[in-house]
Amino acid sequence: TEDLKLLPDAEVGAVASRSEASARRFADRFGVPRAYGTWRELADDPEIDVVYVATPHAHHLAATTLMLESGTPVLCEKPFALNRGE
Repeated sequence: TEDLKLLPDAEVGAVASRSEASARRFADRFGVPRAYGTWRELADDPEIDVVYVATPHAHHLAATTLMLESGTPVLCEKPFALNRGE
């Protein structure tokens, strides 16, 4: 989130994790206003313009696919998938 704060028009509006408690800890630490315990909740947030996926590599594909299917643009850290089959 520190790097995103360097962008003049960017604002971190929400964070999602596999548990709401984990998301809330991160949100509190970095001053993020909303925390979600599922990626679906984040995907359903109409105030989100783009999602930055920074999960462990094994979760990139699922999180990115969900966001794209919901119509939310995504920036995903590499790798997008773990193998060619994915």
